Amino acid sequence: MDIQMKRIVKHMNQDFRLEVDDLLIPHGTIAAVVGNNGAGKTTLLSVIAGLRSVAGGTLTLNSIPLSNQTREWWKSHLGVYLDETFLFDYCTVMEHFRFLQSGWGIPEAEFQERLQEYEPTFSLQEYYHRRISSLSSGTKKKTGLMGTLLIRPDILVWDEPFNGLDPRSQEGIKQVIGALNTHHGITFLIGSHHLVQVAEVCNQVVILKHGRIEYNLCDRVPHERLKDLMLESTNSKSNTVAAESKVN
Repeated sequence: MDIQMKRIVKHMNQDFRLEVDDLLIPHGTIAAVVGNNGAGKTTLLSVIAGLRSVAGGTLTLNSIPLSNQTREWWKSHLGVYLDETFLFDYCTVMEHFRFLQSGWGIPEAEFQERLQEYEPTFSLQEYYHRRISSLSSGTKKKTGLMGTLLIRPDILVWDEPFNGLDPRSQEGIKQVIGALNTHHGITFLIGSHHLVQVAEVCNQVVILKHGRIEYNLCDRVPHERLKDLMLESTNSKSNTVAAESKVN
């Protein structure tokens, strides 16, 4: 399912607003949104997830605009994990998973199959009956990410999925992203500061600066080149959008 934003404006405060003139994330893309702290990454992800309203512009999923009438349909196609506020502290890990199973109507056989599929990557079985409030931040993150995978939506929206995870878990998540994208055509939208991971898995990279798109790179970008563009973006005095540009 294609995601498209046109003339989107989101006011956050008197000093910052998100402005996206034109952004297309085609179906089956593994896209990253990168930028310095305060660039607007989480705001952009929240808008696409339907969690924040905008002051103007159009946001469409397969040409269907996000509106009050389509919001529930829109959310049914997305799996979203931005931070720990998406978890209920008083629930156990398994209660969280069961809540998602119920909400998305996942048959029991498929639910069990997916638990077995993702357990080697996330290693959460020993925590299934522990309350989320008792978990470390890394284990909470793995709970949130695995939960979105259990519902297997058309689009996955993750903010900083690699932060706070050990190298083994990071590698496992990259493998899961590649497999789901290749075999199920799932679109990924990932906010991240981890340029090495982004360079390895993403085939579209959007660089934000002060709430606006500085570069829209529609191809895989080598890590060193991506780092150079990030530094250039930080040092530049104006926003120059390189829409549909390719970096080899």
